[in-house]
This record gives sequence, C-alpha cells and structure tokens, in this order.
Amino acid sequence: MSVVFRSLTWIISGLIWGTVALAGTEWCQSVNACSTAIKSGFARTPAEYQMLDSVRLNQLRSLKYLVNAGISLEVTDGKGRTPLIIAAINQNLEMIQFLLQRHAVINAVDADSRTAMHWASLKGYDALVSLLAESGSDLEAKDQDGYTPLLWAVTNGNVSSAEILLRHGSNVNFRGPQQITPLILAASNGHSGMVRMLMHYGADKNAEDDGGSTAIIYASYKGHTPVVAFLIEQQVDLFHENHAGNSAFMWAIEQGFSEIETMLSHAMRSTNHVSMTQSISTID
Repeated sequence: MSVVFRSLTWIISGLIWGTVALAGTEWCQSVNACSTAIKSGFARTPAEYQMLDSVRLNQLRSLKYLVNAGISLEVTDGKGRTPLIIAAINQNLEMIQFLLQRHAVINAVDADSRTAMHWASLKGYDALVSLLAESGSDLEAKDQDGYTPLLWAVTNGNVSSAEILLRHGSNVNFRGPQQITPLILAASNGHSGMVRMLMHYGADKNAEDDGGSTAIIYASYKGHTPVVAFLIEQQVDLFHENHAGNSAFMWAIEQGFSEIETMLSHAMRSTNHVSMTQSISTID
C-alpha cells in the first residue's frame, strides 16, 4: 500500500509542479521514469525527485525550469550524489556549465566521498576535468579509499586527464593508501605512457611505499618490460631492496621474466662499472 500511496502522491504533486514547467516537454512522462529518485529516500519533494531525474536523463531544459523555480541544487539521491556529481558521471558538460553558473557546490561529495572531479578523472572526461579545475575544484580531495582525482586518473590509465590535473597543480608525489605514489601505481599497472608523463612532471623515481617497494620493483614483479626499460633509462636505484629483502632483479628471476632479468643484469653491471671507475678516479 505504501508504494501505491507514494506513487499516487507523486502523480498529484507532479500535476501541480507541471504548471511550473509547462513548456518543459522533456519532463518525465510516466511514474516508472521518475520513480527511481523517490526510492532513494534523500530527495524530499516531487520537484526534487524530478530535479534528479532531469539530470540523470540529460534533460537540461527541465533542469533549468526547476532551478528557476527555486529547487535546491544540492538535493542528493540515494548515493549522496548532487546534480553536479550526476552530471559529471554522465559527462554532460553543458549541464555542468549551467550548474556551476548557478553556484552549485563544486566540491560536494557523495556517499563515497567522491567529488565531481573524482568522477571526471576516473572516467577520463578531459574537457570536464579542465572545466572543473579552472572553476576551482579541490584537486587534492580524498575519497573514502584515500584516492585523489590524480590517483584515479592514473589507476585507469587516463594520461591526458592526469596531465591536465598536474598542469593545474595536483601533487605528482601525493601519498595514497599504503604510501603509494602516482608513479608507483602507474608502474604497477604497466602504464608506460603514464610513467613517462609523471616523470616529466617531477615524480620521485625512487619513492617507496610502506613496504619499501619502488616503481621499478613493482614493474619488475609484474613483468612490465617497457616500464622497466624506461625506468632504467631514468637511472633509478636498481639495487634497492624492499622491507622483505626483494629487489627488482630478484623479482625478475623469481617470476621468470627473463627479458627483464637480462636488462637489469646488464644495467646493474654498467652501474657498478661506472661506480668503480669514479672511485678509482677519486683515489688518483
């Protein structure tokens, strides 16, 4: 009975609110289309329910009517998502521009503590990442997993989004869960293009996570040959051992990555030769 009663209440109230947006023919046309927001339990009025559905369904005209009627831009759905966050997930740049013009809270967070920028970065929506960065989004905001927008862009291999964030001041050496850095994460995932870009922006090539492992240790452990080759070129510490006593070379042997083993062996011999030559020159 409660579901039927709520549906009937929505229909009656919807008729009243329909006069506010008579010209907004994009409004929901059935109870089924608009009942999703009702079930969320966060929106409180039929107009707020329609606000959320207008954003979900990319109905900008309907959204404008509701905003002009005075409906709050900070209403949330069952996942704590505001219209701005929902529009970011939907990659609706025009709608986000409108919401920001109407002063929607740019750093509002959902139930997972993610902002619109988190969603734009993890999905690789470059134009949206640029817009939000230029509009003052918090680039260092951490979600419930301890991830910033940059870490999400790196996780999903969104190189251009990550670069936009770095150009706008994101911390290239930010420490996430277990003290991982963007470079460690990129190397672990085998994203050689991301690794190169992060190094260009000053990533600490020998940064260690809380277990003492570096980017090259992760790359070697997982068999990411192009990443290992690039890091060798960058003259990272090849002899470093993590807290368990494992080096990149030891992992290459253990995991059976013969090409990486050969590369590291040659690079380590070359490094030792250079060190010995420098020592002799110092003595002389």
